Amino acid sequence: MTFHIVRTRPAPPVQLQEVTCLREWRVVRLRDGHRVLVGVVGMTTDGSHTLRVSSPIAAVERLAGTAQTSSGRVYALCGPPAQSERMLKLLASWLAKCGHGDAVDATDTFWRDCGNL
Repeated sequence: MTFHIVRTRPAPPVQLQEVTCLREWRVVRLRDGHRVLVGVVGMTTDGSHTLRVSSPIAAVERLAGTAQTSSGRVYALCGPPAQSERMLKLLASWLAKCGHGDAVDATDTFWRDCGNL
């Protein structure tokens, strides 16, 4: 299965997008040990996914189902983590494109530790 990453761009400033709904998400541990979120933040008009890799996770609000990152942005975890093979491959392709091809999935530990947000 091949995915075509069309373009990359920085996320909007936190002040313009303080809370972001993240769907089909996973938590990965980067080579520096930080845990970040990766997932879908939207879809384009042609049906393509808009993906995001967050800055490191700084705090988690279990009851609210949110995670705040070191940038100050809050991600609402909208739904359960990604499970489909297609989505997992898409997220892995995006991580590789962003220079994190060696990231290790840490979702199960994160999900368990957070009491299944």
